[in-house]
Amino acid sequence: MAISNPIRAASSVAAIIAGLGAALPVHAGMNMEGLLEKLRDKGVLSEDEFQEMRQEAREARRAEALDKAQAKGDKEAQKPLLQGLDPSKDGFGFKSGDGNFQIKLTGRLHSDYRWIDSGNNALAAAGRNDRDTASPADGFELRRARIGFSGFIYKDIDYLLQLNMTGNAPIVDEAYARFAFIKPAQFTFGRFKQPFSLEQLTSSNNLDFAERSYNDQNGVPAKKLGAMISGEPIKGLNYAASVFQEGFNEQSDADGSGKRYAGRLAANFGQLFNVKDTVLHVGIAGVGGDYQLRPSQSSQSTSEYESVTRASVVDFRSMNRGFQHFYRAQLAGQDLAACANVATSATSCGARNGTAGETMVNVDSRLLGLEGAVAYKSLKLQGEYVRNEINAFNPVVSGTAGTNGVGAGGTPGATTNNGSTSTSDRRQTLSGDVNTYYVQAVWNITGENWSDAYKGGVFGGIKPKSNYSTGGGWGAWQLGIRYSNVDASGINVSGSGSRIQSGRSGTTANGFLANSAENTTEVSATSGSSTVGVRTADNVNSAGTKIGSSPTRGGKMNGEVDSWGIGLNWLINPNAKMMFEYTRTMFGGPTCSIDTDVRAGTKCKDHEDLFSVRAQYNF
Repeated sequence: MAISNPIRAASSVAAIIAGLGAALPVHAGMNMEGLLEKLRDKGVLSEDEFQEMRQEAREARRAEALDKAQAKGDKEAQKPLLQGLDPSKDGFGFKSGDGNFQIKLTGRLHSDYRWIDSGNNALAAAGRNDRDTASPADGFELRRARIGFSGFIYKDIDYLLQLNMTGNAPIVDEAYARFAFIKPAQFTFGRFKQPFSLEQLTSSNNLDFAERSYNDQNGVPAKKLGAMISGEPIKGLNYAASVFQEGFNEQSDADGSGKRYAGRLAANFGQLFNVKDTVLHVGIAGVGGDYQLRPSQSSQSTSEYESVTRASVVDFRSMNRGFQHFYRAQLAGQDLAACANVATSATSCGARNGTAGETMVNVDSRLLGLEGAVAYKSLKLQGEYVRNEINAFNPVVSGTAGTNGVGAGGTPGATTNNGSTSTSDRRQTLSGDVNTYYVQAVWNITGENWSDAYKGGVFGGIKPKSNYSTGGGWGAWQLGIRYSNVDASGINVSGSGSRIQSGRSGTTANGFLANSAENTTEVSATSGSSTVGVRTADNVNSAGTKIGSSPTRGGKMNGEVDSWGIGLNWLINPNAKMMFEYTRTMFGGPTCSIDTDVRAGTKCKDHEDLFSVRAQYNF
C-alpha cells in the first residue's frame, strides 16, 4: 500500500483506526509514529507500509517545525533593533528590541541667585579688598551643570557616567557599574555615593531645601572611588558596606593607610509591616579610616600672601552657601620663606622648597550617623545627627637654631617648618569632635503622598498630581522649615602655625572693629579659646562674663552656630522646579570675613540673612 504524502498517511491511519474501533487502545498523547507501530504490531500494516508511512510522518513533523520557526523568525524580524524610550516615564534614550540593553541621557541644571546681608556688604571703602568672593556672595551661581549616560546591559548590570561641567573644566562626577545578578547582594565599582546619611544619599534633584544641612560639611564622604556591596534582602530593609579612598589620586602611606570604610543599615517599618501611606524610617551609619591632606598656600587668610602652608581639617560655611569659612581649624605645614634660607641638601627643607614637596597631614576621622523620618500622606518630619571624632597631625620637626632662625648656621630637620629656632618637636596636632544635626518638616500642600516617593532606603522625587500648564494644572507645592546646628567647640589644635579661625578680632561690645590692623583673625595656636569659651544658651562665656560685653573673642567664637530656614518649592512637573528660601544664621558674636581688609569702625554683625531662588531642570 503506497501512501505519497503526509495528509494521505494521516487519513489512511485515521480510517484504519476508525475501522478497528475499540479493538485498538489509543490515548490522546500518542503520536503518529506510535500509532503506526501499533498498527504494524496488530498486523494491519506490513513492514514496508510501516516504513513508508513513518518516513512521511517524520517529513510532515519536520515541515511543521520549519513553518513554526519561520513564523517565529518573521515575528522577531518585525521588532526594531532599537526603540525609543517614553520621555514622560523613562527619559530620553533607547533600548534594544529584546529589552536587554538600555542607554539614556541624564543631566541637571541648577541656577541660583542669592542675596546676603551679613555685614560684609557694608564694609568701609578701604575694606573692600575681598580675596574670597564667597564671603559677600551676592549674585548668580551656576550651582550644578551635569550631563551623562545611564542604563543597563543584559538587564542585570547597571551603569552611570556623568560629568560635572561647572568649574574650570569637566570632571567625573559619578562613574560606576553595578552588578545586580543577585538582588540582595549587588556589587558596585567606580565613583559613587558612599553609604552614609539619608540627606546625602538623596539626589540633589530631590532635596527639600536648596542645600544640605551642616551635616554634609562634617566629614560626610559623598561621592568617592571604591567598591560596595548593597541590597534589600527584605522589602523595607536596606544595607550597604563599602571601602573607598578620599581622592582620585590618593596620597597614602606605604603601609596601606589612606583607605576608609563606610556602612549603613536602614529600615522602613511602614513597608515592613505594610502600613499604608506611611514611612517610618530609621537608620544608622558609620565611617572609619584615615586619609591625608596636602597643606597649601592661601590668600584667604591673615595677609594677602602667606608663606606658611596649611591644611583645613575642619571648615564650615553658613547654611545655603552663605558666609565662607565662618569657622575653620588648620594644621600648618612648611614655612616656605624659612626654607628658602636653608642650604639645599638631601635632609634640608631646601630640597623640598615649594608645595610639591610638602609633608602630608594625616587625618583619622570616625563618623557616627543616626537618621530618622516619619511621613504620613503629605506631611514628613525628618532629622539626622552626625558625630565626627578627629585626630590629625603633621609630623614636622624643627632643626637646631642658627643666626637666622633655622637658616645660616643652623641644622634643619628633615621636615623643618615655620622657621623654628628650637630643637623641640614641632609636631602639629588637631583633635576633638564635631557634632552636627538638623530637624525639618515638609508639607506637600497639594496632597502628594511621601510614601510614593520612598524607595530603597531614600526619598526620591515627588511627582505632581497634575503638571503645571497654561489653563491647566498647578503642579505641586511644598512648604518646609528646617533648623540646623554645628558644634565644633570640642576641636583643639597645637603647634606653631596651626590655628582655629572664626571671624575677626578686636571687636567691641557693639560689634565694631576697634583696631586698624588688616586681616586680623581669631587665632589661637593651642586651644583657640584664650578669651571666650563655648557659646551657651544664656550667652555667657565659661568665666560667666556676658559675651556681648567682652572686648575680644577667642578662636572658638563661632564654635557653635545655628541656622533657621523656611522654603517654598514649586514642582512644575517631574523635571522642573523652582525653590524660594530664606535662611537666618546666628553666629557666636560679631563676625566679619577673615580674608577682607577692614579698618577700625567697620560694623560686623552677629547674624546673617540670606534669600535664595533656584531654577532647576533635570532629566
